[in-house]
Amino acid sequence: VSIPRVERSGELPLSYTQTALWTLDRMSPGGIAYNLPMAFKFFGGLNADLLERAIQTVIERHEILRLVVRENDSGEPVAVFSEPEA
Repeated sequence: VSIPRVERSGELPLSYTQTALWTLDRMSPGGIAYNLPMAFKFFGGLNADLLERAIQTVIERHEILRLVVRENDSGEPVAVFSEPEA
């Protein structure tokens, strides 16, 4: 089963949960409550170029990783998807 890709452009409204998280961030700017700190340890050789390409491929394929929340001209939070890097 193939799911067709939906093109998104412009500003989109936030979901209820996204709005709640945005509000919490505004109440405590720079908070780290929802950050996921982690580190990876690689053994042996690492091809940094291949790793970078793999990460960029995942970001390109999954638009949620390119979502930016910003305020529109009315001061309301909106979702905007950035374009994948070429």
